[in-house]
Amino acid sequence: MTQALCLRCGDIKFGALCPCMTCHAEADPDHDLAIALSDHYLAVPALERIGRLVRDLAAQSPDGDARRAALLLFLAQLGPRYARPVSEALAPRARELLASVDVPRVSHAPAPSHATARVARVPPAPVDADLLARVREAIAAEDPAHPLTDREIVQRLSDAGITVARRIVARAREQLGIPSSSRRRVL
Repeated sequence: MTQALCLRCGDIKFGALCPCMTCHAEADPDHDLAIALSDHYLAVPALERIGRLVRDLAAQSPDGDARRAALLLFLAQLGPRYARPVSEALAPRARELLASVDVPRVSHAPAPSHATARVARVPPAPVDADLLARVREAIAAEDPAHPLTDREIVQRLSDAGITVARRIVARAREQLGIPSSSRRRVL
């Protein structure tokens, strides 16, 4: 389901190009912007924060053109996908209006197919030494013809009273330099 922001009332609506069920506004005529303000490009919490800004701007000014210009000035800070021209006549009023409201912090990670810049990958935190030892022991005691999967290791740890996610077991196995169960299988 596609969730998008209504630029008129600030509510989350179904579909970027569909009318808003709350205020009955038609889709924004700038279809590229309407789609950019959907969950295809921004997380729903970010859309909700921008929606709060739309409502705050509406509470500050009855002038729809100034509100839209203020919103466009804000959106331009998010990157080129959101940048739209603002008329020179409206820009001062839009800046004043934007300064009068609490501007949200919006961070977003574009989908990998839309990424334009490389993002530094933060290495995962090392796994606890006790958990590393338990994973090593479980794998050492396995049947080589039927090696344990990460899920089976999680289940054994759970039976021993240790709650851990499968991805953590996979990370521990990788830190130990132990291959996956399919690569450990001996025929």
